[in-house]
Amino acid sequence: MQGDLYEDNQIAQAQGLDALAMLLLGLDPAGGYQVPGVGQSQSSRASSSSATTLSRRATLQQAVGAATAAVLAGSAAPARAGLFGDDDGGEKNWKNFDKMGGMIEPYSDVNKGFKLYKPFGFTQFEGASGDYDIKWQDIIQRDTTVVVSSSPVKSAKDVSALGDLETVGKKFAEKRGGELVDSFSRSAAGFLTYNFEIKGTDFHEIILLSVNNGKLWRLNAVTTNKKWNKWEKMYKNIAESFVPQGF
Repeated sequence: MQGDLYEDNQIAQAQGLDALAMLLLGLDPAGGYQVPGVGQSQSSRASSSSATTLSRRATLQQAVGAATAAVLAGSAAPARAGLFGDDDGGEKNWKNFDKMGGMIEPYSDVNKGFKLYKPFGFTQFEGASGDYDIKWQDIIQRDTTVVVSSSPVKSAKDVSALGDLETVGKKFAEKRGGELVDSFSRSAAGFLTYNFEIKGTDFHEIILLSVNNGKLWRLNAVTTNKKWNKWEKMYKNIAESFVPQGF
């Protein structure tokens, strides 16, 4: 299945599909990020026949027009106030963000163009191109991670180009084999964000999506259901702190 996902991503990219359209088709523009408990058996990773590959290619080609139209058609979503108040994500409030007693600390990357409060004490990994931009992983609980990834977009000005908030959230939940627990939009320093909470059989995840400066930004904060109560508040604060602008 992972091989099929890679093949489908390659086909979609060859057809000129940008990151937003790929998400609408259920593909992963970041290249195969997996959440705990959403794996595939060894047998399902067997290579597909050339006929199956051609079938997938034809299906994707037919979907290009519809997906691209949906990307360009976007719709607004109801907003929820963030932790920053009226000046949501403004520089003054961002610097004074609640650090939860030292559990999170400010992190910004001016060159890549984002900032957030990262988990303190987690191991930091710099990502490879096409995989993720940066990842933080708990030293002991390796299924507990916070990942920031970005993909280029061609024409979308904000994340509403993906479509209706609830529909997008349900697509993510279905893709992960989980249920959509919560969904809302908010402004982060003037940039629209989509925010989702998804629960699966073995995992619990926070997802944030936003678009700025020709990039689709995605924040994934995931852990096991067993550890959700421990990390829930921190994960939600990290998502609230994310701004798709590095200064």
